[in-house]
Amino acid sequence: MTIANKRFNYLVVGGDSYVGSILSSKLSVSGNLVLSTTRRATNTQNKIFLDLTAKEFSGEAKETIKNSEVIFFLAGITSTGAIESNPALSWNVNVEGLNRILDLIEGNTKLVYLSSTRVFDGSKSDFTVEDLPNFGSYYGREKAHCENLLLESEYNYVVVRLGKILDVNRGYIATYIDRILAGQKIYVSKKRYVSPTDVDSLTLELATKIGYINRQIVHFFPVKALSFYDLFTHIARFLNISSELVQVQRKDLDTDKYDVLNNSTEFFRERDVDEILANYFRRRYSYKGFYKM
Repeated sequence: MTIANKRFNYLVVGGDSYVGSILSSKLSVSGNLVLSTTRRATNTQNKIFLDLTAKEFSGEAKETIKNSEVIFFLAGITSTGAIESNPALSWNVNVEGLNRILDLIEGNTKLVYLSSTRVFDGSKSDFTVEDLPNFGSYYGREKAHCENLLLESEYNYVVVRLGKILDVNRGYIATYIDRILAGQKIYVSKKRYVSPTDVDSLTLELATKIGYINRQIVHFFPVKALSFYDLFTHIARFLNISSELVQVQRKDLDTDKYDVLNNSTEFFRERDVDEILANYFRRRYSYKGFYKM
């Protein structure tokens, strides 16, 4: 498609990702002009090819970046195994990829960067946006480095720190749900805490609120912290399954570990666990009649 001299409201970098594909759809609902990037060869309308590891982006990709009003940076390597097995590639994608995007931004384009609780070590649950990162992992180091790039720049940025997104397609939470649905016992921690969110709540907030936030770090943790044991016990009750299938893991952590921070309530609405689970299971089963039991 011809993009020279054409202004796009939004560009979603990482449009093939779970969050990116849903966010692109939500942004398009109100008639916004939305483009998203893909690493797949494509002639699909509203998608452009972009490889973040390329030292030189295509002309089409460069023009799209320059002509976008808001850029959501969602692309990256997030698997702990993949990061640890090839940290150089991970840094090239997660950090240098962002740098390559920033080098092309012009004017007052806003860049929305999705960060993570991993910029903190999980030693407490009440970190605020004013606290300095104290990461305990390579991925946390990458996220903290990217945050710092934006904080020290003159760009119009928004850093959104996220907790655990409930992915219907993959991840240990989806795997454990499959197990209890099959009548199998699961063993989870009572000393590790999480603030889960569903992709619909997240993308709705991003699509409707991000225009009002400028040059800030914000936290999106819409649910009060609960342990993994309490989360799966709640899920079992929600599904009308015996909570006896949820057991405390035999060897728990020596100290409590948190994957939750204070929610930025001035921007984002707090939700209860049932609302998050209802959204998750509606998408998982694509069945509108699947409500709280």
